[in-house]
Amino acid sequence: MKPWDVLVVGAGVAGLTVARQLTEQGAQVLVLDKSHRPGGRLATKNVGGLSLDSGCTHIRAADPEVRRLLTGWLGATFVEAPEGEAAEWAFPHSARDIAEQWAYGLKVQRTHVTHLVTGDAGHIGVVRHGFGEPIWGRSVVITAPVPQAQAMIAYSDLVLDYALDEVHYAKKQVLLAALEGDSLDPDSHWSTDIIESVRLRPHHDGSLGIEAFASDSWSEATWDDDATISHGRLLLELGLLVGSARVLDSQVMRWRYAQTASPRSEPYWRHPDLPGLWLAGDGFGYPTDADSSIERAVRSGMAVASDLGSSPG
Repeated sequence: MKPWDVLVVGAGVAGLTVARQLTEQGAQVLVLDKSHRPGGRLATKNVGGLSLDSGCTHIRAADPEVRRLLTGWLGATFVEAPEGEAAEWAFPHSARDIAEQWAYGLKVQRTHVTHLVTGDAGHIGVVRHGFGEPIWGRSVVITAPVPQAQAMIAYSDLVLDYALDEVHYAKKQVLLAALEGDSLDPDSHWSTDIIESVRLRPHHDGSLGIEAFASDSWSEATWDDDATISHGRLLLELGLLVGSARVLDSQVMRWRYAQTASPRSEPYWRHPDLPGLWLAGDGFGYPTDADSSIERAVRSGMAVASDLGSSPG
């Protein structure tokens, strides 16, 4: 079977950016992702009949090229911030809708990639579910979080770059809840010692959707706890804010945002022994704060697409 020009592992922001740019340049690109829908952290969950965003709901970007690209793809209108700050685009629709628009026109396959194999002419195969016939590509771009990418490379018996261990992830737990009741009398600043902020989603039937974001410190400290324990504690905290309102349904999501312990200026990593293998995503480039992770992922994807387009494989 003829190999794909590029295989992209991961349908998050970086993966979609790489794939869309290269597809628009005429390359044959296949995106592989373990989720049933594209977007990564651009996620929307159905909770109690409401659609609630469980990840990011806006994009901050200082790079005019990033803003130009997203304006063209998504119709994004960035609101200029005070001088010296990044402009911001708040999603007009659900994060799921934004992700589907980002993935428009791409070939996306749901599967779990475990490792890679090498073939003739420098081609690289990705192996799904641990066994079976690989899918072959002239180049492979892994956009999964760096620890997952490193594990995939290790399972492939390829050389690791331990400098990538400098990339770590801020951890965030988010409680999604659908509530009803006339006694909603939340605290005016919508926070507790554990819940740092709340996003409200009123519904036309009188119910209320809530996205309650736990603090980074609490999320980090309880990350390894059973998810049911975190879920229960966040519900108790929510009760302090909403009084006797009844929770119809709820679930907890856990997200990781890349940050670098020692800032890495390069926008991607390329394997020294296998030049057709690239790593990209929000773990690369500047700025390193969590609020800029989407911009960082887009910029990383743009750089890979540009350099792959000029020197494939």
